[in-house]
Amino acid sequence: MQAGMRDPVVLVPLDALPAHGRTTHLAALYGRIFGRARTPSTAWLEDRMARGAVRLGASVVAARGDPTNPADWCGLALVGLPPSLAPAARAAGMGIVPESRGRGLGKRLVEAMCRRAADAGARTLEVTAHPRHVAFYGALGFRHVRTVETWAAPATTGTPPRWSPAPPTCGGHVLATEIAETWRCGRKPRHLVCTTDGTTVTARTVEVEGGCLVAELRSDRPPSGAGPLAELRSLAGSGHVFVTGIAPDAPFRRLLPRAGFRLVQRAERMARVLAPASATSDGP
Repeated sequence: MQAGMRDPVVLVPLDALPAHGRTTHLAALYGRIFGRARTPSTAWLEDRMARGAVRLGASVVAARGDPTNPADWCGLALVGLPPSLAPAARAAGMGIVPESRGRGLGKRLVEAMCRRAADAGARTLEVTAHPRHVAFYGALGFRHVRTVETWAAPATTGTPPRWSPAPPTCGGHVLATEIAETWRCGRKPRHLVCTTDGTTVTARTVEVEGGCLVAELRSDRPPSGAGPLAELRSLAGSGHVFVTGIAPDAPFRRLLPRAGFRLVQRAERMARVLAPASATSDGP
């Protein structure tokens, strides 16, 4: 691009795009951003957006050309405003197609999320940053909050877990936790009760593509062995079981490898204080 020329990319809020087929086109954009092998189904993306309380008016797509033509879309930024996080908002997904990277579009998308989250009443915006993106977000005013890990294990067959229709009374020893609102979906989360090794463990779970996600894990006392964690592997039936939101210094973390889990992701939670709401537009 020649010096002095304006970037032809425009940012358009999702609620300004035709509703018919919108999620299908967004799923296709996901595939162009992250690789066709990772193209989600429309149902999966709708569920993810619902669980993340994505606000259409605060989320944008980037288009290099005609915004109404999905073939011209080159990036997206989704903003979630779960009530349990208020007054904070959370980035629920951001990405750019390979051919549009390295041109400053990432910064524009982040600034658009910040402005629109502030307009929606949020005071801070949280992001979950891969280690290689920490410097990028740091340069844009985000500061470290905490490190979180995700562990996964292939599902196993075994004694069917015992489910409780409501959260059992259990001690407050938190093994892993995520904001429950973030993972809420159409189906009610299930509550597993494990009593292996005399330790009562409750797990709040939801189904995700490819397996089962443990969104909250509590026990009446710190587990002395890997038994309760190994029992979690019977949750998915097939696929994998993911335990997320684990702090690196969690006392039970050393038990996860013994229960067949492996570390699949380490990320940084970062947050930026937002400027007061303004009427600034997201023009080209």
